[in-house]
Amino acid sequence: MSNGKGLARAYQSAGQDFLAYRLEKLFVRIETPADIALHNDILAEVLQIIAGEEKGFFKDMAGIILYVGDDREKRFLFRVAGKILQLGIKKG
Repeated sequence: MSNGKGLARAYQSAGQDFLAYRLEKLFVRIETPADIALHNDILAEVLQIIAGEEKGFFKDMAGIILYVGDDREKRFLFRVAGKILQLGIKKG
């Protein structure tokens, strides 16, 4: 499963909550070489999944960040994970 669609399917099988959990590692302080490696690994997977859709993804992500609602903080990474999976599965 080296392509983005395969990664998206794998994450979809694991669940949106699992991808959201992994995405948490992108939004923490990077202090050790292990943190750097994990961050780069997750980022590479996300970029592979959304390849070709980056402009729209980042626009949507900005909307998610700016969304004002009661559950904004709790649901942020879950919504980002959903968008990543949606783009990954949509790709041909």
